Amino acid sequence: MCLLFLAIDTHPDYRLVAAANRDEFYDRPTSAAHRWAEHQGVIAGKDLEKGGTWFGVTRYGHWAAVTNYRESNDDSKFETSRGALVSEYLTTYSTPDDYIASLAASADHYNGFNLVAGSPSHAVYFSNREHGVKPLQKGIYGLSNHLLDTPWPKVRTGKQNLENLLERDHLDADSLFSILCDQTRASNEDLPESGVSAEWEKLLSSAFISGDTYGTRSSTILLVSRDNRLILEERTYAPAAPRNTDNYSSVAYEFDLEDQPV
Repeated sequence: MCLLFLAIDTHPDYRLVAAANRDEFYDRPTSAAHRWAEHQGVIAGKDLEKGGTWFGVTRYGHWAAVTNYRESNDDSKFETSRGALVSEYLTTYSTPDDYIASLAASADHYNGFNLVAGSPSHAVYFSNREHGVKPLQKGIYGLSNHLLDTPWPKVRTGKQNLENLLERDHLDADSLFSILCDQTRASNEDLPESGVSAEWEKLLSSAFISGDTYGTRSSTILLVSRDNRLILEERTYAPAAPRNTDNYSSVAYEFDLEDQPV
């Protein structure tokens, strides 16, 4: 997961709106969002190479997403996948705060990450590159491969586009997907310096990434209504170049949230 936009308690119909892209090498084996056989209450995709996931929900309304923190040092220092942070949260009954607190002793045993963990009524942000838990209050947030709300061009643009959409009475998934499918690249003077080459900075500067071997693999929309109905839709894009955001397969889930066991 490399791009995430959140709107918390900012729409009359939805307490949570989330829109996210997962960027990865095309040859990394992956399964689309599905109900996990080993944990029937979890709906998420799965990284078939390491076993974790980048974004997922449960039937109780728990949800989580992770992004990598991009830096110049060796990104393979630790073997444990950052996707395990999401899958572990989704398969426990922990509150977001309790789960983040449980990471205190092990957070530095992962490569750089940003984690957002939430429930129907509460969400928190944590990065092992900026220690300290940040509860997410009412508002609009953007996260890519630096810290929360770092104003990279695609983060600024996506947040503004989301804010514009939220002013409408009716919010639909297609409009949210359109934010994620923006292939506009930043101008050279606006490119961040995150430890990769200028060529890669340019490639990675758009919301939807389209490279020869690496790019946006899937987009996910999550809506949680004020009457506790959850809608999850995921689009998985064909890797063939040139990338076409209309060439995708999709899965969708919609259900009323269940009470979590005590």
